[in-house]
Amino acid sequence: MKKVFKVLPVLTAACASPLLVLLGGCAPSCNKCYREVDFSLEKINNLNDTKQASTNIEKMLLGDKSYHNGNYVIVFGSECSAESNKLFGEHGHQYEDYVNTNCMGESKFAEAFETIKTTYYNNLDFGLQLYLDLETLDEAKQDQQDWCDDGAVAFDKKWDSQYVSKAQQIYDTREYDVKKTYEKNKSFFDRVRNADYIRTDESAVKMRELVSYIQTLFTASVVPMAADNNLPFAMVWVKGVPQKDQFKQLNGSTCCDDLVNIIKYINDHQNDDNK
Repeated sequence: MKKVFKVLPVLTAACASPLLVLLGGCAPSCNKCYREVDFSLEKINNLNDTKQASTNIEKMLLGDKSYHNGNYVIVFGSECSAESNKLFGEHGHQYEDYVNTNCMGESKFAEAFETIKTTYYNNLDFGLQLYLDLETLDEAKQDQQDWCDDGAVAFDKKWDSQYVSKAQQIYDTREYDVKKTYEKNKSFFDRVRNADYIRTDESAVKMRELVSYIQTLFTASVVPMAADNNLPFAMVWVKGVPQKDQFKQLNGSTCCDDLVNIIKYINDHQNDDNK
C-alpha cells in the first residue's frame, strides 16, 4: 500500500491535473508536431519558422492561465489532408510538405499571420499554437508498401475492403506461393487483413490518440475532428476558459478570415468576467 501512495502523486504532477489521471494519463503528443507561432518574425515560409512548443498540451487543453494570461488558440491540421492544406498549403493538394518546402509562405495561413501580426501583436497578449500531423516520404513507403494509389493517407484512414481481400488472398494461398510473398512481409499483410489503420508512424498514432483524448474531454460533437472532413480545426481559450462555442473548422476560402476573427474574438472578450 505504501508503494501505491508514493506513485500516485508523481503521476498526478506529471499530468498536471488529477482529472487527467482519471482520463487515463497525460495527453499523448508528438514533439515535432506541436509548434508555436512566432509573431516577432516578419513572415512565415514553412514550419521551420515556428518554435517547438514549450507548454504541456494537457494543461493547455484544460486551460492554462500562465500562458499569455490564458488567451490562446490551438489549430490542428495535417500535411495529408486537402482541407487542411487549403489553410497551410500553397495549392490545397492532398499532400503538401510543411517542413521542406515554402508552401506555407504562399498560403492562407501566411496571409492570416500578416493580418494578425499587424492588427493584434502589439496590442493583445495571446498565443497561437499548431498541432500538425506530419509524414515523411520514407514513412509513407514503409506503411503503404506501394499499395495505395493516392499517395498521402489521412492519419485516421484504415485499409478498405479491396485491400483487405487482396491481403487475405495472399494469406490463403501462402502454402502454394513459391515466391513466399506472405512470409516475407507477415506484419504488413496481417495489418491489411485486419483492416487496421494504414499509417503506423508516430505522428499518425499520436494524432489518433490525441483526438480521442480531446473528444473525451469535450465530446466528439463539440470537437468532431477527422482528417478528411474536419481539419483544420481551431480551439479557443479566453482567460484560461475554453470557448466551446468558438471551436470550429476553418473552412476553405474563408479559412484566413476565420482565423483572424478568432483572434478578434479573444481581443473583444478581454473585459468579460467569466466567459
